[in-house]
Amino acid sequence: MNTEIKYKNYFDEILTPQQVKHLNDEYFKEYYEYGFLKKREEFSATNELEHGEYFLSLNENINDVINEFKNVCKTGTYYFNKQLGQGFSLWQYVYYTGVSQLSKGKIVYNTEGKLIAHQEINHLNDQIIRTRKTYYLSNLDGFPDFDDLVARYGTLQFNYNHSSLLPGEICVWVNLTGFDHKEYYIKNNQNIFNHFMLSSLFPWTSHPYYHSASLLLPTSSTI
Repeated sequence: MNTEIKYKNYFDEILTPQQVKHLNDEYFKEYYEYGFLKKREEFSATNELEHGEYFLSLNENINDVINEFKNVCKTGTYYFNKQLGQGFSLWQYVYYTGVSQLSKGKIVYNTEGKLIAHQEINHLNDQIIRTRKTYYLSNLDGFPDFDDLVARYGTLQFNYNHSSLLPGEICVWVNLTGFDHKEYYIKNNQNIFNHFMLSSLFPWTSHPYYHSASLLLPTSSTI
């Protein structure tokens, strides 16, 4: 089997095994099979295995996998029912502590393995709790580049369906200098992307994927 192991910090930077030995911080250990992520383990600053993530192939049984890992990790997220479209991948997931299910939902990754959508679903009644979509700016157009220093810098995070939002409202986090630590809303005639510093970075009418939570798996390669 073609297996590769990678170590990463919280900024998604690659670490060497030697760096991990001297690291006093949380880190991830990722297992790849034939180039695809199969398993991710999250370790604490004291090198304890805190959480595990496992991506099931079509021939694997989710209950067998949960039983195999229930005593290995304190908590585990198990991804299954992979769907592909326009280069994106959608997974269903369940989140467990031991053999007790706590939540479930759906996630979507782009071709670079970056998370672009996450929908949390009530595992008791299948009602959508909240949906979040993320856009990764490729051109900061004059904004300082802190990508290697600030987590999630250069991203736009859209929140939908939350109980605090009225129908049709969207809450946005703009992770750029000058827009930090504040929620913005898209509603009625109010839209943060009409701001002169953002309108060219993210023309709102050119990105319909982010106009609602209804579509998770993109139908176009450009979002």
